[in-house]
Amino acid sequence: MSKRKKDSTPALSEQLVLIDMVPSEEGSMDISLLLKDSLSRAMRNTDLSRWQIAARISELVGRTLSKEMLDAYVAESKEGHNFPAKYLPGFCIVCDTLEPLAVLAGAVGGSVLGPKDAEFVEIARMEREKAELEDQIRKKKVKLGV
Repeated sequence: MSKRKKDSTPALSEQLVLIDMVPSEEGSMDISLLLKDSLSRAMRNTDLSRWQIAARISELVGRTLSKEMLDAYVAESKEGHNFPAKYLPGFCIVCDTLEPLAVLAGAVGGSVLGPKDAEFVEIARMEREKAELEDQIRKKKVKLGV
């Protein structure tokens, strides 16, 4: 008999409640133009050429991404060409931006934190836990008369 893997699924309180976010209008979740705009803006804000961006993404992902493919993926006029998710982490690293990820997260009511902001959130969580533990210790001391 095989050992059962521990369930690593987050508790319901930690998951997004997407049922409440069901869009009311057809097509209202189409973020393709927002994503393309975000990708274009990121490329304009870097000192790298599109050839360099495509080459570096290709290196990181291990799959070829040409400058022509990159241009087609971000062109608003190319409706059938959508930026593949497999390239997105590499794109964000190469262009030093989290904005495209924020566009995706924002579509479902989420947000993206950079590494520094995530550290601040972790510190706040730890401070809250510390305060809860201190309160439990205080209550136990009162109970013991110490």
